[in-house]
Amino acid sequence: MKTLIAFAMITLAGPVQALSCMPLTPQNLFIWADTAEESYVPVYGSFNVPKIKRPKPSKTLMPKGYEVQGSFDGKFVTKTGLTKPVQFPVTVNVTCVASWCGRPPTSDLSVAVLEKTEEGYVYHAHACPSSSLVDPDRAHLRTFRKCLRGADCGGATR
Repeated sequence: MKTLIAFAMITLAGPVQALSCMPLTPQNLFIWADTAEESYVPVYGSFNVPKIKRPKPSKTLMPKGYEVQGSFDGKFVTKTGLTKPVQFPVTVNVTCVASWCGRPPTSDLSVAVLEKTEEGYVYHAHACPSSSLVDPDRAHLRTFRKCLRGADCGGATR
């Protein structure tokens, strides 16, 4: 019986671990984007993304990721502040891990990082949120900008 329990704990450790996402902080958001191989730009504003029926997992098939076209309306975040208002199209790339999928960004005000590609901007909606802080207060934006200016980005938990 002990062997069966140990086997079950080892087998289920992967899916259980996938549920435990680290809380996203301004420091985590900055470090994730800054250390990525891809090129990311920080933005502050809101997204307009059509509602898509989310894939449902089944016992035999795990959901697959998908892309949806949306737009961003806001400002770029720079070392010196925020730029003039901008609006541009964004590709939202939703990825899944096991039976958990990311969620496209909402229309709520966010500090986000967008991948800059030759085709345009991409928002990555991972199973564990890592691309945006929804409804940030001034302290979150100030902390993110300090990291952007090269200040100590201590407090990151990633």
